[in-house]
This record gives sequence, C-alpha cells and structure tokens, in this order.
Amino acid sequence: MQAEARALITGLDLASQLGIPLSCMELDAQVLLHFIHTGSSPWNLVYLTRSCKSLLSPSCNLSRILREGNKVADSLASFAHAHRDSMVFYSEDKFPTC
Repeated sequence: MQAEARALITGLDLASQLGIPLSCMELDAQVLLHFIHTGSSPWNLVYLTRSCKSLLSPSCNLSRILREGNKVADSLASFAHAHRDSMVFYSEDKFPTC
C-alpha cells in the first residue's frame, strides 16, 4: 500500500511541476482509494494519504480501475521493477512497449 501511495504522490508531484492539470486519476488500489476519500487510514499511511489528498486538485476525480483494464500502468511498473533506474518519459514514443 505504501508503494502505491508513493507512486501516486510522485505522479501528482510531477504533473504539478510540469503544469499538467489533472481532471481524473484511476487507481487499481481500492483500499488506498478508500483511505484517500474518507481521510481515515492506518497510522503508518496517514502521512502518505494526506499528502496524496493535498496534491489532488478539488476538481480531480479519483476513481477505481480494475488491474486488468490498466495494462499500460502494469507494464510500466514491471519495466521499472526490472530496470531499477529512475526514468521519466515525456512523450509516448519513448515508452517501453506493452
């Protein structure tokens, strides 16, 4: 759960730094989504969930997507796990193939 929260924070922070307005975000971590929406989470996730909530624009819709429908994110996560280097992709043509 901490990894998903940290990934969300990193993505929200990067979007903010690049000036990209977000109207929606999809997560496959239903429990994290619940913690962010309710503001209630275990003590070890309180800071992370509050950070997520503070980085989200009030107009940004946070919703759940099934892991099976999130193949691009799953492929990027597998790629990142295999390579262990910090990378930022600024255009789709630089993405690894799914």
